[in-house]
Amino acid sequence: MSIKSNERVPVPFSASIIVVIFIAVSLYIGLFILKVEAHIPLFISVLFAAIIAMLNGYKWKDLEEGINKTVSTSAASLFILLAVGVVVGVWTLAGVVPSFIYYGLQIVSPQLFLPSAAIITAITTLLTGSSWSTAGTIGLALMAIGNSLGFNPGLSAGAIISGAYFGDKLSPISDTTTLASGISNVNLFDHIKHMLYTTIPSFTVSLIIYFFISWNYNIKAFDPTYVESILSGISQNFHISPILLIPVILVIILIILKVPAVGTLLISAIVAGIMGIIFQGSSLSEVFSAAHYGFSSETGIEIIDKLLSGGGLNSMLNSISLFVIALGLAGIMESSGMISSLNNKIIKLAKGTFGLIAATGLTVISSLLITGDQYLGIILPGKIYVKEYLRRGISLKNLSRTLEDFGTAMSSLIPWGACGVFMSSTLGVSTFSYAPFAFFCFLSPIFALIYAATGFGIAKASPEELSLLEDEEDVLANSIESEGKNR
Repeated sequence: MSIKSNERVPVPFSASIIVVIFIAVSLYIGLFILKVEAHIPLFISVLFAAIIAMLNGYKWKDLEEGINKTVSTSAASLFILLAVGVVVGVWTLAGVVPSFIYYGLQIVSPQLFLPSAAIITAITTLLTGSSWSTAGTIGLALMAIGNSLGFNPGLSAGAIISGAYFGDKLSPISDTTTLASGISNVNLFDHIKHMLYTTIPSFTVSLIIYFFISWNYNIKAFDPTYVESILSGISQNFHISPILLIPVILVIILIILKVPAVGTLLISAIVAGIMGIIFQGSSLSEVFSAAHYGFSSETGIEIIDKLLSGGGLNSMLNSISLFVIALGLAGIMESSGMISSLNNKIIKLAKGTFGLIAATGLTVISSLLITGDQYLGIILPGKIYVKEYLRRGISLKNLSRTLEDFGTAMSSLIPWGACGVFMSSTLGVSTFSYAPFAFFCFLSPIFALIYAATGFGIAKASPEELSLLEDEEDVLANSIESEGKNR
């Protein structure tokens, strides 16, 4: 018998863990044994999760509603992906990316490239609040510079992503920063100050590592004539001018003014398209073609053609299909109660402050792995653990910080997650290639666990925070009493 909508019982832990194991095994077989992309293994996992949910009394209609809800809440992310594809194609055609590479190669020292890339993206994201916009604009240009200097693309992407997510964590206009503080009932600036404990050391260590790698590279690999040939090739095939950097500056200004990301990117693409017609002599049809299919460089110089070919709306369709499949899986698991069953079990196993923070981190990672969505990776654990932190006398600042140490920092390391898909598609490097070098992303949770184990940087709950728990429990008691009288 199917479960009525008002009598839904979550799928039990035993069945939920079977689904998680199936997802892990299918992805492992697909990615590492069959060497295929994650799409089909994940799609099969969607079917398996649906079957388990239906065997536990859920109708397909219930699951379909969950899928629709999850996909609809992430629709904006899909449009951002498409907009970035358009920007990449048009920026390259217009000479924006070639100009950035041209000037960047003359300014950035090879021995300082990696720390410079991390610092540049960190500052940009601090100002804009968007790691995606930074990666899709400044990050894209830095990738081209790194490739020109002969750096491993995964290494360059790791430095760019580290900087972008450092800025994303600390920017007061970042959506994840406001989301983590809001879901945890913490003042935004108290949340940011408390994150400094883990964020500054993580980024500092990352910069030191990047510096030593860059310095070592400079000694062994740098060839000035190689860079000179790239500069010559670019200047001979594109009109290069500082004016062509206006679309990059425009992106930063528009995001600071809180213009929505899609609007910001498309406005920048339109301005770049006009510049392409004026400065590069491109036709309107060529601008539209670059926006749709990407730009194809045909200079005859292999390294330049490789650097400057790509982008376009079509280039994002493969990534979007993976994202939609992951959202479908998340919708089924959330609407059937699988996620709540798994998380409730984790809470029971959490002992002491270290156990609670480790459990929070594990829940965040599990949510990211299952849902693929950064927002859900913050929202679900935030809702689950608020009361538990207060019951144990631990400030909610620790919860909001942990949500970001694990949720914001590690989201780009999930290959099928929204952030992983975006970074991989935008920077042209697989998640598995850049993940080992995105030092900041895994140092943040490491510092969080060190502090949890030592007690350093762990704030106690204030009287005001404890009153939140008392007020909520009073409301619940009154609600139960009122319901009893109405029966």
